Amino acid sequence: VPSKGFMTAFGAITYYYAAAEFGIRSTLAGILNIHPLDALVLTEPYSALSLGNVAKSIVKDSLLDEATKVKFIALVGEFKGHGPLRNAIAHCLWTKGKRRYSIKPVAFDIRSGRTRLVGMHEDERDWTIAELHKEGSKLHLLNHKIVKFQRESGLKAIIERKEAETIAAIEERLGSPTRSS
Repeated sequence: VPSKGFMTAFGAITYYYAAAEFGIRSTLAGILNIHPLDALVLTEPYSALSLGNVAKSIVKDSLLDEATKVKFIALVGEFKGHGPLRNAIAHCLWTKGKRRYSIKPVAFDIRSGRTRLVGMHEDERDWTIAELHKEGSKLHLLNHKIVKFQRESGLKAIIERKEAETIAAIEERLGSPTRSS
């Protein structure tokens, strides 16, 4: 069983990965000029890998300028690069690694059409607590990059405007929130 230090790093990676995924989904709301909740609903069925492909397809066909498209595609690529580690944390048990104070994921892989045990060979990737914390820090930074991208591209303003329009429409439909006695 991984120590508390490993579990803390796992938590950071999992949380910041989910936050980056939300950031990609909300950025799509700005690109599509729709409410963020609508973007979340539309993209919910997609795995993170598929979300990356959907996001790239949408931005490539959007009216954004080429430089903005390239920046978003780079962010999506960076996000996708963290997927295998996040998936190992979420779906694998972990065992002692080759290096001192390291661990590695153990799982069955059947994608090749044959059952293969992963994580039991000496040459497979292992992780120290420091390396895992570094990955968590990279994901934390990715979240800042996504927010900065939303702001600098003008998509944040679109997202905020859509949120305000929805709130105003709900208030108009439901009337005043005050009670009558």
